[in-house]
Amino acid sequence: NLVLVLGSGISTECGLPDWDTLLQKLLLRLEFSDSDSEDQSLVIAKIYNKLFNPSPLIAARYIRNNYEKYSSKNKKIWFEKFVRNSLYEGKTSDDASIFKEIYQLCLGGHGGPTIDSIITYNFDDLLESYLEKMKVPSKAIYSEGMSCSRRQTPIYHVHGYLPRGDLNKNHKIILSEDMYHRQYSEIYSWSNLLQINTFKDKTCLFIGFSLSDPNSRRL
Repeated sequence: NLVLVLGSGISTECGLPDWDTLLQKLLLRLEFSDSDSEDQSLVIAKIYNKLFNPSPLIAARYIRNNYEKYSSKNKKIWFEKFVRNSLYEGKTSDDASIFKEIYQLCLGGHGGPTIDSIITYNFDDLLESYLEKMKVPSKAIYSEGMSCSRRQTPIYHVHGYLPRGDLNKNHKIILSEDMYHRQYSEIYSWSNLLQINTFKDKTCLFIGFSLSDPNSRRL
């Protein structure tokens, strides 16, 4: 009956940005790419956040709303690819102590996994990559209609999934305030139903999760 519920805190050990840093990187790409150097641009982005102290959701909405201007100058790059470029920027590694603990929990002794499932609010594929390397059967589920076999541990990406391979129309992410509002209104969406039923019926262990996500608190 155990479900692991993972937040962005588990990814920082792997070199991925936390929520605030990811927003800074996106803002840097969006508004300050014309500065003399990347270091200078990052300083400007941090000062912007410090001065205006926007809530993460409002900052994300600003980035989403102003993205079209950036896209028109950059060959109309897809928004999900725009976010993914900042997500995996820099050196990353899946050799994290928390992944080793999750691996131990996922080792099945009787032909299947020993935990029920994993729910993650992260976009990255580092956990899937690590479990594949350790030969533990798992499957990322990120859109309606997807399923896995009994031998696989399902990893539900309820806010979207941005793997390092090819992206398709199902790789949608929930990032900005308007996207959260849309999720509020779609109460019977697969991700909302999954979270409601899991929180109600299973034992959930929250790891690296701040509980500042308004939709999760509402559920």
